[in-house]
Amino acid sequence: MTNTTHTQMDGLAEYLGHQRKVILKRWRNATEDAPGVTSASSLTRVQFNDHIPGVLDAYNRVLQAWPDAASAGSQLDEKEQINGHGLQRWQQGYQLRDLTREWGQLHLCVMAVLEEYALENPDLDKPIMTAARHAWSKLCWDGISESSTQYWLLNQAEATGRVHDLEQALVTFNELDQTRAAAWRETAHDLQGSLSLVTLASSLLDRKDLSEPARHEFSDLVQRGVLSLHDLLSDFMSLARLDAGLENRNLTSFDAAALLTEFCTTSQPLANARGLFLKMEGPSVLPVQGDQAKVLRILQNLLLNALKYTEHGGVTVMWQT
Repeated sequence: MTNTTHTQMDGLAEYLGHQRKVILKRWRNATEDAPGVTSASSLTRVQFNDHIPGVLDAYNRVLQAWPDAASAGSQLDEKEQINGHGLQRWQQGYQLRDLTREWGQLHLCVMAVLEEYALENPDLDKPIMTAARHAWSKLCWDGISESSTQYWLLNQAEATGRVHDLEQALVTFNELDQTRAAAWRETAHDLQGSLSLVTLASSLLDRKDLSEPARHEFSDLVQRGVLSLHDLLSDFMSLARLDAGLENRNLTSFDAAALLTEFCTTSQPLANARGLFLKMEGPSVLPVQGDQAKVLRILQNLLLNALKYTEHGGVTVMWQT
Protein backbone atom coordinates (compact mmCIF):
# COMPACT_ATOMS: atom_id res chain seq x y z
CA MET A 1 0.00 0.00 0.00
CA THR A 2 1.38 3.41 -0.97
CA ASN A 3 1.63 6.30 1.43
CA THR A 4 -1.03 8.04 -0.62
CA THR A 5 -3.47 5.19 -0.17
CA HIS A 6 -2.77 5.08 3.57
CA THR A 7 -3.33 8.83 3.80
CA GLN A 8 -6.59 8.54 1.87
CA MET A 9 -7.86 5.83 4.22
CA ASP A 10 -6.92 7.96 7.25
CA GLY A 11 -8.79 10.84 5.62
CA LEU A 12 -11.89 8.67 5.22
CA ALA A 13 -11.70 7.57 8.86
CA GLU A 14 -11.34 11.19 9.96
CA TYR A 15 -14.32 12.19 7.81
CA LEU A 16 -16.49 9.46 9.33
CA GLY A 17 -15.48 10.68 12.80
CA HIS A 18 -16.67 14.20 11.94
CA GLN A 19 -19.90 12.78 10.46
CA ARG A 20 -20.78 10.70 13.54
CA LYS A 21 -23.57 12.99 14.76
CA VAL A 22 -25.01 13.08 11.25
CA ILE A 23 -24.93 9.29 11.03
CA LEU A 24 -26.57 8.83 14.43
CA LYS A 25 -29.28 11.39 13.66
CA ARG A 26 -30.08 9.86 10.26
CA TRP A 27 -30.09 6.41 11.84
CA ARG A 28 -32.61 7.37 14.51
CA ASN A 29 -34.89 9.14 12.04
CA ALA A 30 -34.75 6.20 9.62
CA THR A 31 -35.42 3.71 12.43
CA GLU A 32 -38.40 5.68 13.80
CA ASP A 33 -39.86 5.91 10.29
CA ALA A 34 -39.31 2.23 9.53
CA PRO A 35 -42.56 0.21 9.54
CA GLY A 36 -42.94 -2.25 12.41
CA VAL A 37 -40.21 -0.74 14.62
CA THR A 38 -41.90 0.83 17.65
CA SER A 39 -39.37 0.56 20.48
CA ALA A 40 -37.04 3.37 19.36
CA SER A 41 -39.55 6.20 19.85
CA SER A 42 -39.72 5.60 23.61
CA LEU A 43 -35.95 6.02 24.16
CA THR A 44 -33.93 9.16 24.80
CA ARG A 45 -31.16 10.05 22.37
CA VAL A 46 -28.48 8.66 24.69
CA GLN A 47 -30.46 5.47 25.31
CA PHE A 48 -31.05 5.01 21.60
CA ASN A 49 -27.42 5.58 20.59
CA ASP A 50 -26.27 3.20 23.32
CA HIS A 51 -23.07 1.33 22.26
CA ILE A 52 -23.24 2.36 18.58
CA PRO A 53 -20.75 5.27 18.95
CA GLY A 54 -18.31 2.64 20.26
CA VAL A 55 -19.10 0.46 17.23
CA LEU A 56 -18.31 3.41 14.92
CA ASP A 57 -15.02 3.93 16.78
CA ALA A 58 -14.17 0.28 16.21
CA TYR A 59 -14.92 0.73 12.51
CA ASN A 60 -12.59 3.74 12.33
CA ARG A 61 -9.80 1.70 13.95
CA VAL A 62 -10.31 -1.00 11.33
CA LEU A 63 -9.94 1.59 8.54
CA GLN A 64 -6.84 3.12 10.14
CA ALA A 65 -5.23 -0.33 10.44
CA TRP A 66 -6.00 -1.31 6.83
CA PRO A 67 -4.70 -3.36 5.06
CA ASP A 68 -3.34 -5.01 8.22
CA ALA A 69 -5.79 -7.12 10.20
CA ALA A 70 -7.28 -5.38 13.18
CA SER A 71 -5.53 -6.11 16.47
CA ALA A 72 -6.94 -8.72 18.86
CA GLY A 73 -7.69 -5.96 21.35
CA SER A 74 -9.59 -3.97 18.72
CA GLN A 75 -11.60 -7.03 17.70
CA LEU A 76 -12.42 -7.78 21.36
CA ASP A 77 -13.56 -4.20 21.89
CA GLU A 78 -15.75 -4.40 18.78
CA LYS A 79 -17.36 -7.63 20.04
CA GLU A 80 -17.94 -6.14 23.51
CA GLN A 81 -19.63 -3.09 22.00
CA ILE A 82 -21.87 -5.25 19.80
CA ASN A 83 -22.78 -7.64 22.62
CA GLY A 84 -23.40 -4.75 24.98
CA HIS A 85 -25.75 -3.17 22.45
CA GLY A 86 -27.69 -6.43 22.04
CA LEU A 87 -28.00 -6.87 25.81
CA GLN A 88 -29.13 -3.27 26.31
CA ARG A 89 -31.75 -3.58 23.61
CA TRP A 90 -33.06 -6.76 25.25
CA GLN A 91 -33.39 -4.91 28.56
CA GLN A 92 -35.16 -2.06 26.77
CA GLY A 93 -37.84 -4.45 25.53
CA TYR A 94 -36.74 -4.81 21.89
CA GLN A 95 -37.81 -7.81 19.87
CA LEU A 96 -35.14 -9.52 17.77
CA ARG A 97 -36.93 -8.36 14.61
CA ASP A 98 -36.67 -4.71 15.78
CA LEU A 99 -32.98 -5.10 16.56
CA THR A 100 -32.08 -6.63 13.19
CA ARG A 101 -34.06 -3.95 11.36
CA GLU A 102 -32.25 -1.33 13.42
CA TRP A 103 -28.88 -2.77 12.35
CA GLY A 104 -30.12 -2.72 8.77
CA GLN A 105 -30.99 1.00 9.02
CA LEU A 106 -27.58 1.74 10.54
CA HIS A 107 -25.91 -0.14 7.68
CA LEU A 108 -27.78 1.95 5.10
CA CYS A 109 -26.96 5.23 6.86
CA VAL A 110 -23.21 4.53 7.02
CA MET A 111 -23.17 3.27 3.44
CA ALA A 112 -24.89 6.50 2.33
CA VAL A 113 -22.20 8.58 4.05
CA LEU A 114 -19.52 6.45 2.39
CA GLU A 115 -21.10 7.06 -1.03
CA GLU A 116 -21.28 10.80 -0.34
CA TYR A 117 -17.58 10.78 0.50
CA ALA A 118 -16.77 8.86 -2.70
CA LEU A 119 -18.69 11.38 -4.81
CA GLU A 120 -16.93 14.29 -3.10
CA ASN A 121 -13.53 12.65 -3.64
CA PRO A 122 -13.52 11.15 -7.18
CA ASP A 123 -9.72 10.85 -7.23
CA LEU A 124 -9.59 8.22 -4.45
CA ASP A 125 -7.61 5.09 -5.17
CA LYS A 126 -9.98 2.28 -6.15
CA PRO A 127 -9.21 -0.06 -3.22
CA ILE A 128 -10.19 2.60 -0.65
CA MET A 129 -13.97 2.56 -0.98
CA THR A 130 -14.07 -1.16 -1.77
CA ALA A 131 -12.20 -1.95 1.46
CA ALA A 132 -14.30 0.53 3.46
CA ARG A 133 -17.60 -0.93 2.21
CA HIS A 134 -16.38 -4.47 2.84
CA ALA A 135 -15.18 -3.65 6.38
CA TRP A 136 -18.46 -1.96 7.29
CA SER A 137 -20.58 -4.76 5.82
CA LYS A 138 -18.58 -7.30 7.83
CA LEU A 139 -18.99 -5.27 11.03
CA CYS A 140 -22.76 -5.00 10.49
CA TRP A 141 -23.00 -8.70 9.77
CA ASP A 142 -21.08 -9.41 12.97
CA GLY A 143 -23.48 -7.09 14.78
CA ILE A 144 -26.56 -8.90 13.52
CA SER A 145 -25.00 -12.31 14.13
CA GLU A 146 -23.78 -11.54 17.66
CA SER A 147 -27.03 -9.77 18.57
CA SER A 148 -29.03 -12.78 17.40
CA THR A 149 -26.78 -15.06 19.45
CA GLN A 150 -27.20 -12.83 22.50
CA TYR A 151 -30.97 -12.88 22.08
CA TRP A 152 -30.96 -16.66 21.76
CA LEU A 153 -28.87 -17.04 24.91
CA LEU A 154 -31.03 -14.60 26.85
CA ASN A 155 -34.21 -16.28 25.64
CA GLN A 156 -32.77 -19.64 26.62
CA ALA A 157 -31.90 -18.34 30.09
CA GLU A 158 -35.36 -16.85 30.48
CA ALA A 159 -37.00 -20.07 29.30
CA THR A 160 -34.88 -22.03 31.77
CA GLY A 161 -36.03 -19.67 34.50
CA ARG A 162 -39.67 -20.16 33.48
CA VAL A 163 -39.23 -23.94 33.55
CA HIS A 164 -37.70 -23.67 37.02
CA ASP A 165 -40.59 -21.46 38.16
CA LEU A 166 -43.11 -23.95 36.76
CA GLU A 167 -41.35 -26.82 38.49
CA GLN A 168 -41.39 -24.90 41.78
CA ALA A 169 -45.06 -24.04 41.27
CA LEU A 170 -45.83 -27.72 40.68
CA VAL A 171 -43.98 -28.69 43.87
CA THR A 172 -45.89 -26.02 45.80
CA PHE A 173 -49.17 -27.18 44.31
CA ASN A 174 -48.46 -30.79 45.30
CA GLU A 175 -47.54 -29.69 48.81
CA LEU A 176 -50.75 -27.68 49.08
CA ASP A 177 -52.73 -30.62 47.78
CA GLN A 178 -51.16 -32.90 50.38
CA THR A 179 -51.81 -30.33 53.11
CA ARG A 180 -55.41 -30.03 52.03
CA ALA A 181 -55.84 -33.82 52.04
CA ALA A 182 -54.24 -34.00 55.49
CA ALA A 183 -56.63 -31.31 56.75
CA TRP A 184 -59.60 -33.30 55.47
CA ARG A 185 -58.30 -36.47 57.12
CA GLU A 186 -57.63 -34.74 60.44
CA THR A 187 -61.04 -33.09 60.49
CA ALA A 188 -62.76 -36.36 59.60
CA HIS A 189 -60.76 -38.18 62.28
CA ASP A 190 -61.64 -35.57 64.92
CA LEU A 191 -65.27 -35.67 63.85
CA GLN A 192 -65.33 -39.45 64.14
CA GLY A 193 -63.71 -39.29 67.58
CA SER A 194 -66.18 -36.74 68.93
CA LEU A 195 -69.08 -38.68 67.48
CA SER A 196 -67.83 -41.90 69.13
CA LEU A 197 -67.51 -40.07 72.45
CA VAL A 198 -71.05 -38.70 72.25
CA THR A 199 -72.40 -42.12 71.23
CA LEU A 200 -70.64 -43.86 74.12
CA ALA A 201 -71.71 -41.29 76.70
CA SER A 202 -75.31 -41.38 75.42
CA SER A 203 -75.41 -45.19 75.69
CA LEU A 204 -74.15 -45.04 79.27
CA LEU A 205 -76.89 -42.59 80.20
CA ASP A 206 -79.45 -45.31 79.39
CA ARG A 207 -78.13 -47.58 82.13
CA LYS A 208 -80.59 -47.88 85.02
CA ASP A 209 -77.89 -48.61 87.63
CA LEU A 210 -76.02 -45.35 86.89
CA SER A 211 -75.61 -43.09 89.92
CA GLU A 212 -76.89 -39.55 89.78
CA PRO A 213 -73.41 -37.92 89.99
CA ALA A 214 -72.19 -40.19 87.20
CA ARG A 215 -75.30 -39.38 85.16
CA HIS A 216 -74.56 -35.64 85.50
CA GLU A 217 -70.93 -36.25 84.52
CA PHE A 218 -71.91 -38.20 81.41
CA SER A 219 -74.57 -35.61 80.59
CA ASP A 220 -71.92 -32.87 80.71
CA LEU A 221 -69.70 -35.07 78.56
CA VAL A 222 -72.43 -35.42 75.96
CA GLN A 223 -73.01 -31.65 75.97
CA ARG A 224 -69.31 -30.91 75.51
CA GLY A 225 -69.16 -33.55 72.77
CA VAL A 226 -72.08 -31.96 70.95
CA LEU A 227 -70.43 -28.54 71.14
CA SER A 228 -67.21 -30.07 69.85
CA LEU A 229 -69.14 -31.69 66.99
CA HIS A 230 -70.68 -28.32 66.17
CA ASP A 231 -67.22 -26.70 65.96
CA LEU A 232 -65.84 -29.57 63.90
CA LEU A 233 -68.77 -29.45 61.50
CA SER A 234 -68.19 -25.69 61.13
CA ASP A 235 -64.53 -26.40 60.28
CA PHE A 236 -65.68 -29.12 57.89
CA MET A 237 -68.00 -26.67 56.13
CA SER A 238 -65.22 -24.07 55.99
CA LEU A 239 -62.90 -26.60 54.37
CA ALA A 240 -65.61 -27.50 51.87
CA ARG A 241 -66.19 -23.83 51.01
CA LEU A 242 -62.46 -23.23 50.61
CA ASP A 243 -62.12 -26.30 48.42
CA ALA A 244 -64.99 -25.13 46.23
CA GLY A 245 -63.67 -21.56 46.08
CA LEU A 246 -66.78 -20.26 47.84
CA GLU A 247 -65.09 -18.76 50.90
CA ASN A 248 -65.80 -15.05 50.55
CA ARG A 249 -64.51 -12.14 52.56
CA ASN A 250 -66.80 -9.61 54.19
CA LEU A 251 -64.66 -6.47 54.02
CA THR A 252 -65.40 -3.77 56.59
CA SER A 253 -63.51 -1.05 58.44
CA PHE A 254 -62.60 -1.92 62.02
CA ASP A 255 -60.00 -1.29 64.71
CA ALA A 256 -57.66 -4.30 64.64
CA ALA A 257 -55.89 -3.12 67.82
CA ALA A 258 -59.16 -3.14 69.76
CA LEU A 259 -60.03 -6.60 68.41
CA LEU A 260 -56.63 -8.04 69.33
CA THR A 261 -56.59 -6.41 72.76
CA GLU A 262 -60.06 -7.66 73.67
CA PHE A 263 -59.36 -11.25 72.66
CA CYS A 264 -55.96 -11.33 74.39
CA THR A 265 -57.56 -9.92 77.56
CA THR A 266 -60.24 -12.60 77.58
CA SER A 267 -57.54 -15.24 76.98
CA GLN A 268 -55.48 -14.07 79.97
CA PRO A 269 -57.08 -16.56 82.44
CA LEU A 270 -56.13 -19.44 80.14
CA ALA A 271 -52.50 -18.26 80.16
CA ASN A 272 -52.60 -17.83 83.95
CA ALA A 273 -53.96 -21.36 84.42
CA ARG A 274 -50.98 -22.75 82.48
CA GLY A 275 -48.51 -20.59 84.39
CA LEU A 276 -47.64 -18.54 81.30
CA PHE A 277 -47.44 -14.83 80.68
CA LEU A 278 -49.49 -13.24 77.89
CA LYS A 279 -48.17 -9.89 76.67
CA MET A 280 -49.45 -7.48 74.05
CA GLU A 281 -47.38 -4.99 72.04
CA GLY A 282 -48.70 -2.60 69.42
CA PRO A 283 -50.35 0.76 68.77
CA SER A 284 -53.54 1.42 70.72
CA VAL A 285 -55.39 2.11 67.47
CA LEU A 286 -54.91 0.26 64.17
CA PRO A 287 -57.68 1.02 61.63
CA VAL A 288 -57.82 -1.55 58.83
CA GLN A 289 -60.00 -2.82 56.02
CA GLY A 290 -60.66 -6.55 56.25
CA ASP A 291 -62.88 -9.41 57.30
CA GLN A 292 -63.19 -8.96 61.06
CA ALA A 293 -64.58 -12.44 61.72
CA LYS A 294 -61.76 -14.15 59.81
CA VAL A 295 -59.09 -12.01 61.46
CA LEU A 296 -60.51 -13.02 64.84
CA ARG A 297 -60.56 -16.66 63.74
CA ILE A 298 -56.93 -16.52 62.66
CA LEU A 299 -55.94 -14.85 65.92
CA GLN A 300 -57.87 -17.47 67.91
CA ASN A 301 -56.12 -20.35 66.13
CA LEU A 302 -52.67 -18.82 66.51
CA LEU A 303 -53.02 -17.71 70.13
CA LEU A 304 -54.74 -20.81 71.48
CA ASN A 305 -52.19 -23.07 69.76
CA ALA A 306 -49.36 -20.95 71.16
CA LEU A 307 -50.78 -21.21 74.70
CA LYS A 308 -51.45 -24.90 74.27
CA TYR A 309 -47.96 -25.87 73.11
CA THR A 310 -45.86 -23.38 75.14
CA GLU A 311 -44.59 -25.10 78.26
CA HIS A 312 -42.47 -22.35 79.86
CA GLY A 313 -42.33 -18.57 79.67
CA GLY A 314 -45.24 -17.24 77.70
CA VAL A 315 -46.64 -15.71 74.54
CA THR A 316 -46.35 -12.20 73.15
CA VAL A 317 -48.88 -10.93 70.60
CA MET A 318 -47.58 -8.03 68.51
CA TRP A 319 -49.23 -5.95 65.82
CA GLN A 320 -48.13 -3.00 63.71
CA THR A 321 -48.94 -1.25 60.46
